[in-house]
Amino acid sequence: MEKSFPTALVDDLVIGRSNFVDALVTHAWQLAGLHEYKKLTLVAVGGYGRGQLQPHSDVDLLIL
Repeated sequence: MEKSFPTALVDDLVIGRSNFVDALVTHAWQLAGLHEYKKLTLVAVGGYGRGQLQPHSDVDLLIL
């Protein structure tokens, strides 16, 4: 039997996961001292870059 969840609940989950990973990646970037290099930029791409991190999704990051 398949369950149906309210769309708002699913949206909150997906956005919340993206916000959590944002905080984690930002902390790791700063902890590694990479924020000191002004010519480096960290870019999120894919679903994560759109702020739609689904369960079991990978986190696609690009360093420019």
